[in-house]
Amino acid sequence: LASCRSIVLVGHVNPDGDSIGSLMGMKGYLHTLGKEVTAVVPNPYPEFLGFLDPQSEVLEHSIQPEQVQEKVDAADLIICMDFNSLGRIDALGGVIASSGAKKVLIDHHPQPDQLFDLIYSAYIFWDFEYDDSKKQEVFDNAKTLHIWSTAPKWSKMRPTLKPSGISIFLL
Repeated sequence: LASCRSIVLVGHVNPDGDSIGSLMGMKGYLHTLGKEVTAVVPNPYPEFLGFLDPQSEVLEHSIQPEQVQEKVDAADLIICMDFNSLGRIDALGGVIASSGAKKVLIDHHPQPDQLFDLIYSAYIFWDFEYDDSKKQEVFDNAKTLHIWSTAPKWSKMRPTLKPSGISIFLL
């Protein structure tokens, strides 16, 4: 990341709030590091998500293919977010696959494509036999994490997980 100057962020087809929100959040962060950052999606996002992209900065491949190609060609790094396969980005998948830039995947879906140079996956699987004795602990921990992840940023709330003997692996 330190040596990269131009970065393209890629969201999935039919972008939803997760896709546009994660693109714009990452874009803002990378700008603070002095990077030139472009966010692209395969097709337009719904109008009601416009508040996440108030300057209409996200390029839409189906409408602006030449601009997207130009940005991808100039990129040192491509970060794909919130999808696990180039098949989830329609024709944009070929553009990304043919790029010589390093490719990173940040996602939470199972079975990510292996063509990425680096994969950060928050796909979780549980390493235990699911039985009735663990149901309440699993539910309480999941509820606690959900509340924490949706708490306002000013909140001092932090997750307090119950020890359960359950091994959780982040892939």
